[in-house]
Amino acid sequence: RVIDQVTGSVFLDPSEFAEDLELRLGRANGNVYQRKRGVEGVHDGQIMVRLKKKRFIVIDYSVVPTTTDIQIAAETSHVSTPSGAGKQKCITPTCTKVGIPTLLYDSDPNEPPSLYMRSGLCFTCQR
Repeated sequence: RVIDQVTGSVFLDPSEFAEDLELRLGRANGNVYQRKRGVEGVHDGQIMVRLKKKRFIVIDYSVVPTTTDIQIAAETSHVSTPSGAGKQKCITPTCTKVGIPTLLYDSDPNEPPSLYMRSGLCFTCQR
């Protein structure tokens, strides 16, 4: 868990993933790039997903939001800490992984929330 020393938050500044966005994610809808590996049977790690040509999200199944994270998310449209993030298990009965990620960044938060944020499924089961 990388924590910003000033804010105490796990949220990312866009400059932290700019290179991954340019060089690794690609421009086609549905492209994914795993920024941080998951832990087998526990969580799927940190993943960038291209939702539309210009829209993308960065989600992390390993982050359990702190009180500070929740406060920042309440004031910042590009991030979200849904109830159960980083803790609630995937709704697939046989899966033991986390099913609700923390949204570390949404490039277009005015669009409806992504299915990855609403489904209750881990990334593997969702795909």
